Amino acid sequence: MEYLVEQAWWAPAAIWAALYSSDYILTHLGRRLYGALQGRYIQIESYELNPFWQKTIEAGRWWSTRFAVALTLSTGAVAWAGFLTSGGWETPGQGSRVRMVMSAAVGAGLLLEAVVHMRHVRNVVLFRSLAVANDVEGVLRYPRWLSYQQSSVELGTFAGLFFLIAVIDRSAFCLGGGFATLWTALRHREYGRAALLRPPRSRITMGD
Repeated sequence: MEYLVEQAWWAPAAIWAALYSSDYILTHLGRRLYGALQGRYIQIESYELNPFWQKTIEAGRWWSTRFAVALTLSTGAVAWAGFLTSGGWETPGQGSRVRMVMSAAVGAGLLLEAVVHMRHVRNVVLFRSLAVANDVEGVLRYPRWLSYQQSSVELGTFAGLFFLIAVIDRSAFCLGGGFATLWTALRHREYGRAALLRPPRSRITMGD
């Protein structure tokens, strides 16, 4: 990725915009496929785990001003990080630390999105398979705290993987991805603990 940035500083921003948009679209697609099951096989208290997006996703709004603003601001930030990482602005003796930090920042965004996309693909495949299955029995109920717990464990596992690659390859890009996934894992762990302390909801979301 560092080589790609050196060749085209705008590439991370283009990749980020595509990933951020597809993340939003795939979230809606997964939520719609889950809703089509109408409570068969699996019931989830909250499909969207990010509190910032929960109301938007649960309402099924494919377009929102919040998304447009978030996409614009985040893409601009990644573009700036990519420009600084490229080193084209540097004068002799400057910039190595800035490039390392910016490379880590780009990795934080892109690698976290990569993990999230893996989840989306898994959910879409699962819900489509369940929609046509005739040999699956039982119902799995996911309270909010359990969804956050499982998310935290999975993200923590990927954080460990990214840190390992960062050490072996001396990659600031992977180091940033490790910190981003670890931070999100810790946040989800805290969300899960908070949800566990709250009184249970009267029902779990069964779909549209």
